[in-house]
Amino acid sequence: MVCEDHFNVKKNLCAICERFLCEVCNENLSITFCPMCGKLICEADSVQIDNVRRVCKSCFKKLNNYPIIKKRLFYNNGAIRLAKRVLGYRYDAA
Repeated sequence: MVCEDHFNVKKNLCAICERFLCEVCNENLSITFCPMCGKLICEADSVQIDNVRRVCKSCFKKLNNYPIIKKRLFYNNGAIRLAKRVLGYRYDAA
């Protein structure tokens, strides 16, 4: 049960669930962050790249176009941006 102040009637979601919606489709609850762009992603809008990591479909397309060295740099830079986001720091999305 949620009080009226913390419930979005239009989306039929509580404030906590609304905060964790997928930032790609804005419909499903997210399951993780994309380590490359830092967006919250749901299972439908992500690709599992190994047993542990998932990336959004947009970053996955970019990743396939890069040679292996650039893939590692792209992934690591995204992971750093994600860590800053989770810790509450500001970062440049560029």
